[in-house]
Formats: sequence, C-alpha cells, structure tokens
Amino acid sequence: MTTLAAPPLARRLGLVAWIGAAALLALPVAAMQLTDDVNWTALDFAVFGGMIALVVVPFQLALRRSRNLAALAAIAAALVTAFVMVWANLAVGIVGDGMSPVNLVFLGILALPIAGAVLVRGSTRGMAWVMLAMASLQATILAALAVAMPERGVWLTGFFVAGWLLSAGLFHLAARLPDWHTTAD
Repeated sequence: MTTLAAPPLARRLGLVAWIGAAALLALPVAAMQLTDDVNWTALDFAVFGGMIALVVVPFQLALRRSRNLAALAAIAAALVTAFVMVWANLAVGIVGDGMSPVNLVFLGILALPIAGAVLVRGSTRGMAWVMLAMASLQATILAALAVAMPERGVWLTGFFVAGWLLSAGLFHLAARLPDWHTTAD
C-alpha cells in the first residue's frame, strides 16, 4: 500500500502557520499596552481568532491533502486574500465607511471560490479557473465602483485582484508540477 508521507517541510509550514496565527492574535494585545487608541473587547478577539482559524485550519487540511508546493502556495494566496478582504471590511469598510451596503458585495463574492472548489473537486487546473473568475469578478466590481470609491477602496480592490491572480497563476503552475513524493508501507 502506498501512502503520502508528510514531509518535514509540510510539518514546518504547519508550525509556521500556527505561530503566525498566534503572532497575529498577539498584535492587538501588544497595541493595547502601547496606546489607548486600540481597545479590543473579548468579542473583537473572538471574531479575529475565528477569522484566523478560518485561514489556518483549511491551510492545515491542504498540507495533509496536497503534496504540491505550488498548490499550497496558491491556497495560501487565496486564503490570505480572503482574510484581508474580510478584515478590511469588518475594520473600516472597503467602500466609504464600514456601514456602506456596498461592502456586503465584497463578502458575498467569497461564495464563488467556495462553490467553485466544490464544483471542480479541488483540482488544481479547475481551481486556476475559479481563481481567474474570482479576479475577473473583483476587477468588474472595481471598474463598476471606481467612480464612487475613495482611493483606499480602489487600492484595496486592486490588491484583491492581484491576490486572486497570484493564486490562479500558482494553481496553473501546480497543475503542471509533480507532487513531492510517496512512501511504501
């Protein structure tokens, strides 16, 4: 029987992800010690911790499932892009102030990569197309709202387009690369 080995690199990447998550969660704690401008409640920490978990847990699952470094990088790029989109939206809003209903569009479009991943069954080639569709949708939103958006919204939306394109390119590369290795039991 042949099983996929968990290479040391995968274990190290998993450890780095959890250390990074802990460091991110520690940032507001440190900021609260340095300034009165940062005043997080338990709910703020719970929401932020949940957001971080929604990035780290799927990445950990990908580390167990995939043996393709480009695919892991593509997944990481997509997860980070989605994380920043949600974080910016919750913190200050992307368009106008945080209460603008247009900001809900940015959260709603995150259904596309989730549904797309299910439809293509997580295949790297299929995910490349899903991420390209996500970049196209984000660019369409950017074009449609460019007149009404403040500069921050345009810059952030451009960052999201770049993140989805990076993920698409890495998934395309992953479809062409071999997996790490297998070991016989």
